Amino acid sequence: MTPHWTPELVTKSPIEDFAVYEDRIYAIFRHDFIDSHPSFDGLRVSVRRQKEETDGKWAGFFHITSVEDYTTGERNVDLRRCERIRFPRKTIDNAKDCPQCHYEVCDAPLIWRKHKHGRDRLYILIESERYLVVLEPHKDRGYCMLVTAYYVDHDHSFNKLLKEYDQSSLNGNCVQ
Repeated sequence: MTPHWTPELVTKSPIEDFAVYEDRIYAIFRHDFIDSHPSFDGLRVSVRRQKEETDGKWAGFFHITSVEDYTTGERNVDLRRCERIRFPRKTIDNAKDCPQCHYEVCDAPLIWRKHKHGRDRLYILIESERYLVVLEPHKDRGYCMLVTAYYVDHDHSFNKLLKEYDQSSLNGNCVQ
């Protein structure tokens, strides 16, 4: 069962200009990660601060609302990511405990550790929503970086994540 705290999608109206929609979802991102900060395992969660665009929006915003085109190297807007702009904060805040049922009724996210690119990362997957949040803890510096967050649209990618979780479970790398 989908977690009780799963937020509503923030959809773009068919008549809404994309720039207006982008400003609307950026305001949510700004509230969730710039004006306030979630924490995970006692570490403050931060996002990439450098600005990628001339409009002043933070790099972390573009990373969770767009996808890289590996042919051109550019990032392209992904409406599924945009619609789920409230998911990263809610997932981080509620990954370990559902405020309504303490995961006695709804399904808890799958959480595991993985070593990737020379760093340890935490993966939080809301299986029923096919939504993934990736964090990179820096305990020595007292913070955790939001690496990415996205809707997993391809079945092979989703199944690969489930296999990673199962393997992590066998290796004792799951997080309770």
